Amino acid sequence: MTRTPVALKRRIASELRALRERKGLTLEAAAQRAEVTKSSLSRFENGHSAPKIHTLRALMAVYGASASLRAELEDLTRDAGRRGWRASLFGEGVEVPEWLRSYVGLEATARLLSIYSLFVPSLFQTPEYARTTLVAEGHDPETVEARLRLTIARQQLLTGGAATTEISAVVDESAVQRHVGDRSVLHNQILALAAANDLPNVMLRILPFSAGPVLSAGGGFVLLDLDPDPPLAFLEAYEIAQFVEGEAYLERFRRHFDLVSAAALGPEETNDFLVRTAKSL
Repeated sequence: MTRTPVALKRRIASELRALRERKGLTLEAAAQRAEVTKSSLSRFENGHSAPKIHTLRALMAVYGASASLRAELEDLTRDAGRRGWRASLFGEGVEVPEWLRSYVGLEATARLLSIYSLFVPSLFQTPEYARTTLVAEGHDPETVEARLRLTIARQQLLTGGAATTEISAVVDESAVQRHVGDRSVLHNQILALAAANDLPNVMLRILPFSAGPVLSAGGGFVLLDLDPDPPLAFLEAYEIAQFVEGEAYLERFRRHFDLVSAAALGPEETNDFLVRTAKSL
């Protein structure tokens, strides 16, 4: 699978952190020896940015990296600096939060996405539903069009010729009971959710109100299996997002996803429910 700039930055970050730790250097000591700021080195090791080639070479010299590893990381750094096809989708001059750019890159490289959502996930939104939602959120027309293009492009994960990402989604019943746009917008969106369940790489289930309030508490999240890179959890609300790492934290999200999955309707029951709901509008 082609790796995006975000995934490449994570790989570079992992290698740099491992090299420094094997050398027994603190972040401050390594930064001083390589003549970079401590904050810059921290960003490199967190995957928030990639170093320039000359900075990477300085770090490699400090760490005593092998010639083969130096060459590999230089290649990765060059690739990470290139603008991919997603960059143009945002549009020139359109302000797009960095978390969204990062998430799109990670999403595209995931082996498995486990989604729990109180709303219709973007990956399953029809263009009309997505546009109505974006307008309601108060975005300016240019941003609405840019994000709509991005939403449609992201949906290649579902139907593209190289759709290798598995998607397991649990969607709260409130998502299909909440009126968005006119009747036809919601009607078509609900039927699109049912159609998504017929895709070979998708399993979508509805968490009914009858499951009770406890299971639906806490808000939505996405678990990203990024094998061979470490997994992540992603949370977003009100244009504020957080990526969560660490096995102890991720295990909590896995347990919660297992709980809502167990309480959700099965795929066939979900489709029956969605068709009935669409007919009732």
